[in-house]
Amino acid sequence: DDLLLGETVIALGNPYGLGVSVAHGILSSKNRRAESGNEQLWVNDWLQIDAAINPGNSGGPLINLRGEMIGINARTYRESQGIGVAFAIPVKQVAASLSSFFTPEWTDSLWFGAKIKAGPYPLNVIEVQPGSPADKAGLRVGEEIVQVNGKTPGRLVECFQHIVTSPGNLVELQMRDGGKTRTVKVQMMPFDDLIRQRLGLTLGSLTAETAASFGISTAEALLIKSVEKDSPADAAKLKGGLLLTQIDGHVASDIASVAQAVLARPKGDAVQLGLALPQYANGRFAGFQQGAVELKLR
Repeated sequence: DDLLLGETVIALGNPYGLGVSVAHGILSSKNRRAESGNEQLWVNDWLQIDAAINPGNSGGPLINLRGEMIGINARTYRESQGIGVAFAIPVKQVAASLSSFFTPEWTDSLWFGAKIKAGPYPLNVIEVQPGSPADKAGLRVGEEIVQVNGKTPGRLVECFQHIVTSPGNLVELQMRDGGKTRTVKVQMMPFDDLIRQRLGLTLGSLTAETAASFGISTAEALLIKSVEKDSPADAAKLKGGLLLTQIDGHVASDIASVAQAVLARPKGDAVQLGLALPQYANGRFAGFQQGAVELKLR
């Protein structure tokens, strides 16, 4: 936020694969809304610089003369003629994104149910999913995380390292709100258990050999291994051996994709499952019988 127009910036990268290189320039704008063709680029408030950004520089750090990272080099905008200008993603936007990516859900397929703001100690809870393990444990938005399993986390990544390595997926958090501290315990839920609880399905990944025999990749479907009695899946007459291909119109590429589709949905909400039943002729795979069912989450 304290960037100054005209200050010197340094872009690090590996242009054209030639090796680590350094380019310098100045900060031309710190809130540029750039467009590519007729479409506005997905990042708001780009940093515009005149340091050279070539293929291979993208993803490298943009730093100031104090050695602080202020952005991530991204792209160059060029017309048919002219040198063009370069853009970097502001580091504050990168930090904000970390709250979504550094979570037990993304890194370890564990349902925790709260987002924590990236930044220095103390870390703040910025979102709690209704009905999640964090919600049931009593976490509240605005609280500060003082300790995780008896350890003081300096930053977000360190905090989640402590969380996901909790024995038995049970994490003990010391929270602070308005000068008062309390201890809460969050029992995280593996995605396999979450899917079984909400749908009554036990899913498994396709082996490379099985997927090849069907003429698909391992990321195009999941195998329904078993169906829990008296569950939503059982009520829909699903059986083991079917392939789950989609959930709510999205490819069921892995366990996490299915869990993400159901983890924050309320009881009684309906989800659409796309299914495929392998067909055989003379002992050989002959194609799929496609189908779809609607299940109500429990």
